[in-house]
Amino acid sequence: MKYERKNTKLYFFLWILLASTGIITFFTSNSFKFSPVKETYDNSMKNSEILPHMSLTIAWNDNGNPVCTESSDQDGIQFCSDGSGGAIVAWYQYSASTNDDVYVQRIDFAGNVKWTTNGVILCVDNYKQIFPQICSDGAGGAIIVWQDKRNGIDYDIYAQHINSDGTINWTAYGVPICTYSDNQIKPQICSDEAGGAIIIWQDSRPAVSTDIYAQRIDSNGIIRWDDNGTSICTDSYSNYELKISSDGAGGAILAWETQIAGNNKDLYVQRIDSNGGEKWYSGGLVICDKDYYQQDIEIINNEIGGAIFTWEDQRTGTDFDIYAQRVDQLGNVKWTTNGKAICLINYYNTDPAICGDGADGAIICWADLRSGSDFDIYAQHINSNGDEQWIANGIPICNISIEFQEFPQICNDGGGGGIITWRDSRGPSNNIYAQRINSNGDTKWAINGVVIKNISGIKNYPLILNNEGESAIIIWQDERVENDCNIYAQRIVNDAPISNHPSDIETSTEGTETINWTLSDDSAGGKYRVLANNTSRDYYVTVDWTSWSNNTVLHVPINRTNPGFFNYTIEYYDDQNRFGVPDTV
Repeated sequence: MKYERKNTKLYFFLWILLASTGIITFFTSNSFKFSPVKETYDNSMKNSEILPHMSLTIAWNDNGNPVCTESSDQDGIQFCSDGSGGAIVAWYQYSASTNDDVYVQRIDFAGNVKWTTNGVILCVDNYKQIFPQICSDGAGGAIIVWQDKRNGIDYDIYAQHINSDGTINWTAYGVPICTYSDNQIKPQICSDEAGGAIIIWQDSRPAVSTDIYAQRIDSNGIIRWDDNGTSICTDSYSNYELKISSDGAGGAILAWETQIAGNNKDLYVQRIDSNGGEKWYSGGLVICDKDYYQQDIEIINNEIGGAIFTWEDQRTGTDFDIYAQRVDQLGNVKWTTNGKAICLINYYNTDPAICGDGADGAIICWADLRSGSDFDIYAQHINSNGDEQWIANGIPICNISIEFQEFPQICNDGGGGGIITWRDSRGPSNNIYAQRINSNGDTKWAINGVVIKNISGIKNYPLILNNEGESAIIIWQDERVENDCNIYAQRIVNDAPISNHPSDIETSTEGTETINWTLSDDSAGGKYRVLANNTSRDYYVTVDWTSWSNNTVLHVPINRTNPGFFNYTIEYYDDQNRFGVPDTV
């Protein structure tokens, strides 16, 4: 038998259709190929480093690629996907005077900035423009909203649209969303799934409390609801720390904290439709009104009109715990009244973050002080019924007994698990680490995480977003230059499994040789099968789908009943059904 290596660019297999239909195109030569499809991973990434013994690629430069390194400090970083494997980043930039301005930049899948060096200026009007928020426009661009003090008296809300090539589309310096008297601050934004956006904010117009207002702006920059916003909650209490997510139907799901009295903060949620109408309880649906503080709420849309919420909770009066709740599209609370306990370990459990599991459940991570000396990172998987899928009180993502691990963020990994990043003080300064955990609760990368950035200087916690299903982009505020806060980013890719290609084999009908394939991925392995041709040039399955383990020799037997030249091809996938490039002997 003669060994033959296929060119991976010319011969990529349509794996799923092959497995289900067996469709193969045959040729008169001793080879065959499958219909090509788009590869599920990137072979062209520059400066990539495949980390040993794990399916992880650090795709860009060591310690990240610069997004903005202007000498003035950059702060308030937010970002969204550009829909093409990259991201669009927004921030505000400190000025020596009081004129802080809003900037935006696009970085592509290879880590290259695509627009004006150090960012496109969205607004350079008088006084402060700060705290931008951003969402995708669905066409490679983004809509950005910020709080704006151009009148020199109080803050208003403005928004701007930038398209995929960095061109600003709406009124210069932004479209006014709300310019009512008193302060309008801390806007949040989500897509309206029609090229526009829904925006909410904290509004002080009653002068005695803080209310919640909302506005929708279409793709042309036209305001669609009431001038200066539609009221969402205008009770006598103060409502703040807003969060928003698209509801999957052109509307939005909101969450906020309400200061009731003294040391009591409760949590409310609401769904609004594309016309600004309230879909759940008027003024907001309470999801937790226990004593003391319920705060730092996070939200994930379950894509069917409902959402899962998580928060830190001080109902015991001493420690903070982690709780969660699911609300369906009609506003029905689905789990335990006042929330399902996620972690009740003593001491503080704080800063929860959440992502969907693709099955109407969620993965929640948090900073955990159960060691009593420093914070670690833990996580829990909860299904659509509110049942814990992993061990009680969570699985350690990083519990190394050195310094603090804090400010976790999470995105889905494209296969029912999550990719988690956090700020980590092991080493000479604050650094950034990441870990992938699958839906079964198995951590897939190096114990206690892989380093994303390990040189001096990081000011704030990292942010993360899922990037084309099987990878993620992490972005952070970076002080590697002393007293100069810049923006850097890194892309990490969860690679497909790979195969070796064994030495050429020549054997006889009496031989005992085997084809010694070894498949490599993370620790989970997956399944493989082997196809071979017979003397009539027809292919058959010689080894049907069989489990494999990482870096274990398979010893595939050879059919020696007839002399001649034969092709044997191994097909294989990992625990996330991610197929690797086949190998043919």
